[in-house]
Amino acid sequence: MQGMLLAASLLLALVLPQDREDALAAARAAVAAAEQQFGVDSVEVSEQLVKLCNQLANARRFDEALAAAERVLVIREAKLPPGHTRIGIALANVATMHVERDDLELAIPLLERARDLLARNAPSRAMLGTLSNLGTCQAKLGDYASAQATMQAAVAYGREHAPDHPMLASVLQNLAQVRLNQGFVEEARALVDETLRIFEMVAPGSVGHIHATYGLGHVLLGAERLDDAEPLLRAAFAMETKRSPDSVMAATIEASLGRLMTMRGDLPAAKQHLEHAIAVAEAASAGQRVLAMRIQLAAALEEQGDNDAALAESSRCIAEETVQRDRVAHLSMWVLHGQLLELCGHHEQAAAVLRETLDRAGAAGLSSLASVQAGRRVLAASLHALGDVAGAMAELRANLDDFDRMLARMLPALSESNRLAVVQRQRTQLDVLLQWSAERPDLCPPALAYRHVLAWKGQVARGMQEQLVVARADEQGIAQLRRLQQIEDELAGDRSDIATLRERDRLIALVSRSTSVRAHVDVEAVQRALPENDVLVDYLVTAPPPAERSYVAFVVRRDSVQRFDLGPASAVERAVGAHVQLASRCVRPGAADLLRRVGLAARERVFDALHESVAGCRTVWLSPDDVLATLPFETLPGPTPGTFLVESVDLRYLQNAWDLCQPGLPASTPRLLAFGDIDYGAAPAQPLASRGVPRPFAALPNTRRELQQLAACCGDVPVVLVRGAEANEARLRREVPAATFVHLATHGFCGLEPGDGVVAAGIAMAGANLPAGADDGILTADEARLLDLTKCRMVVLSACQTGLGTPFAGESLLGLRRSMRIAGARTTVTSLWRVDDDATAKLMADFYRELFTTHCDPAVALRAAQLRALGNARAETGEALPGLWGAFVCEGR
Repeated sequence: MQGMLLAASLLLALVLPQDREDALAAARAAVAAAEQQFGVDSVEVSEQLVKLCNQLANARRFDEALAAAERVLVIREAKLPPGHTRIGIALANVATMHVERDDLELAIPLLERARDLLARNAPSRAMLGTLSNLGTCQAKLGDYASAQATMQAAVAYGREHAPDHPMLASVLQNLAQVRLNQGFVEEARALVDETLRIFEMVAPGSVGHIHATYGLGHVLLGAERLDDAEPLLRAAFAMETKRSPDSVMAATIEASLGRLMTMRGDLPAAKQHLEHAIAVAEAASAGQRVLAMRIQLAAALEEQGDNDAALAESSRCIAEETVQRDRVAHLSMWVLHGQLLELCGHHEQAAAVLRETLDRAGAAGLSSLASVQAGRRVLAASLHALGDVAGAMAELRANLDDFDRMLARMLPALSESNRLAVVQRQRTQLDVLLQWSAERPDLCPPALAYRHVLAWKGQVARGMQEQLVVARADEQGIAQLRRLQQIEDELAGDRSDIATLRERDRLIALVSRSTSVRAHVDVEAVQRALPENDVLVDYLVTAPPPAERSYVAFVVRRDSVQRFDLGPASAVERAVGAHVQLASRCVRPGAADLLRRVGLAARERVFDALHESVAGCRTVWLSPDDVLATLPFETLPGPTPGTFLVESVDLRYLQNAWDLCQPGLPASTPRLLAFGDIDYGAAPAQPLASRGVPRPFAALPNTRRELQQLAACCGDVPVVLVRGAEANEARLRREVPAATFVHLATHGFCGLEPGDGVVAAGIAMAGANLPAGADDGILTADEARLLDLTKCRMVVLSACQTGLGTPFAGESLLGLRRSMRIAGARTTVTSLWRVDDDATAKLMADFYRELFTTHCDPAVALRAAQLRALGNARAETGEALPGLWGAFVCEGR
């Protein structure tokens, strides 16, 4: 009879899992039946207590669950042999209840005992869970070094003993969270990708699958990849609300959607999501999670500009906090509270709160957290408002150094557009430092300020270039790049799907695998790299809120760094735009006087202030930024009427100052690859989808003569000429790895404001007028970036507007010129406006004749060709006509 009672109780526990109270009653009845049949201290009772413990935990009655788990441990230690696996499991279960009650310090020693005991037994899933929980506790207490080691041990154990089990997926996800908190976004994403693949294979639609989908969205959200994170979060939310609409997990996912909406700027949606998530979590008595959600709500209110309401919400969280065991969440809460105090004008309180919070973070080894960096940024503002400018600048400089290290870990996991977005959002700190250092150069002299400029400027392009170098060092990386190139072709031809985009993201992460630490170049290294009697002028556009955008220039010599503020960006860009527009049209005489007046206005804005500092220098190296990269400085007026800067100053261009420090290419046999006289195909009867591409492309008959003249000028240098229908993208990719010089004579185009799916910049190849097949005939900037130009000393894009692109502060122009440099080309020669076909052919012939007969630097050869064209124009028309020779600039060293 007693046996029948126990069996009935077990059956009841199984058939009523959805009714929490009935399930609890059934579990208690099963315990009572076991006690009656086997005795209160029997092993059989412990088995039923485990089931009761699980039901109590599901009902979030953790005090009762802890008591049940502790009773299980006592029974098993008394009844089972020492070291038995089930004793280890009981230790882990007691620890789990302590974790649920936020008693992490009590949980850790129990988990360590469980780990050591289980390690002496046969492999089991219990060991996986124990290691995962131990690592999670260590991470919540801020001990990331121990957490990482524990989690990695768990992953290794799981891959060996349970490679396809959902438990391994959970461990991978927990390790991903640890690595994400440490800033290693690429590694975190790869771990969660593996998690999701396991669940999709072995347990689709399961709770674990939901958690993994959410986990991947959470990682991508942490990396600020909002477009990629949103569909995953929404998919996880839909699955969980279908399974259990009022669960804490559903509330947690919805809170993440609220955070995403906050980051997008959709604040009404963010508030709606967060308030609903809070209500669900409160109903489930999820105290610590409610607190975290309220902090996110305060952040959303702050973004909305309702600082008083945000401060009230934050203050409520501070007052309600009892013991916050998750130190990361604890620090984030106090940082936000300090930020809100600062926004509401309580500078002294904000400084005190933030200083104490940062000290705690430092003591816990958490100084690299994004929330801590945000706190230091706000502390700097508080100190500045209180008059402690020196302290404020010290905090900002420390933050810039920390953020630069964090970016080295974070950026490799991101696509270029996401990298640019992350860098741009964090750029304000540099702008503020430059503003404050202009006011107090005694506290931050130009050389010190320039150190931070040097670290920031061009960092996205540099990182991508370094990654490609590493990827090309082995066969696996080469294969991954080849597939990535195919995907870019599909995207350029508008032939892609979600699976392809996902594969592209995965390949980007794989290609980035060995570049977590970037090379460091300091100001002194740049100064040493400058040739004797040369000078570097490094331009940067800044926008410290709420001030207007402006330009600043740093003049770097071997023994000094000077700073010049050039004034509002609007005035600079108007003057530069007017000059470029007029100079590009000066292909016939009649506008010399007007051109000089307009040119002097531009020169006054960007060069005259620097004149004394560069006077007497042999060569002036220019690293323009943003719109200044559209200006060929050679076409600005010279010191005497009727002259141009190209006649009095040797000007050379750099993507960024780091280029000066690049080692030279090893000696190799020169080989010139030239494409021209390209067959673009007949224009179709029905216009092709443009996507910003200005089809149809007309034939360029003068490029045949250009290639013939080029070949005649090269002397003994081997030349490969590619014409007609053979001059396609596939042929280019095959040929460029062996070329030291590449010349592309064709049509170029640039859209300065590309929208979604619009090609920003590119050049036309064979078949560009035909419907897209495997090759769409357009080499875009994205595709050019993946060409193998590691042996290439120079790429010449003899076409219209090939040096233009989308202006982007800190990254010059996003276009072909930058892409060719990322691909490995040491020097590029590109055009900044529409060029005359015949004049370009003559200029290129003179350029190559000078280059290969005197074996000079490409910049020297281009200047000689430009001076010859300028002299010929004067002799024939009486005016210099810069529209015929001034479009081309040589960038690189």
